[in-house]
Amino acid sequence: MSDLADLLERYRRGAELLAVATTGAAGSELDFHPAEGKWSVRQIVCHLVDTEAVAVMRFRQFIAEDNPTLTAFDQDSWANIPGYEKRKISQALEAFRMLRMWNYELLKDQAPEVFERGATHTKRGAVKMIQNNVVNGEVVVPPNSYFAMGDNRDSSWDSRFWGFVPRQNIIGKPLIIYWSFDRPSDQLNTNSISLPQILDLATHFFSKTRWHRSFQLIHGYPVQ
Repeated sequence: MSDLADLLERYRRGAELLAVATTGAAGSELDFHPAEGKWSVRQIVCHLVDTEAVAVMRFRQFIAEDNPTLTAFDQDSWANIPGYEKRKISQALEAFRMLRMWNYELLKDQAPEVFERGATHTKRGAVKMIQNNVVNGEVVVPPNSYFAMGDNRDSSWDSRFWGFVPRQNIIGKPLIIYWSFDRPSDQLNTNSISLPQILDLATHFFSKTRWHRSFQLIHGYPVQ
């Protein structure tokens, strides 16, 4: 059996193994939390059903679309959806079994090259593109491509997010840094603007503006 066939077989058996693992669990055992912030058995099973439902869409995106965008979801928020504590474990197991088999029947008929296709995750970025170009633990930029780094390394949608930039997509170069303001990193993790941020800007415009950076010409390297 090939590695892919073995992987698909283990994937197919997931529903069976989950049913076996939860056999005998009932009542308060299903809703017991081993520690603060840890999920109960019922939450875990419901989460697996949700994840498999998301996979229904993602698998088909991989197969039918070129470099599709995979939308992230907040698993902790989903695990605390009101009413989950009332879900019957038997219904959740059956839903998981049906979704898993539906996905398996699709995947087993795909050509091996389909499993090499990549996608862009809205949080993890162009995972496949980056992973396929790691040599000895370092990212190696392929020929005729560039790795674009954002101006805020802690929180930037740059090549870590959407992958390498093809040379033909570069049509110009930046000219000048017109303004640079010293904002806390925690305020750079969102695209929204809050009232405290506006007040901070109005109050500290002159003291927090990084004048040594502002109005500076950008000295780049010629694009090969």
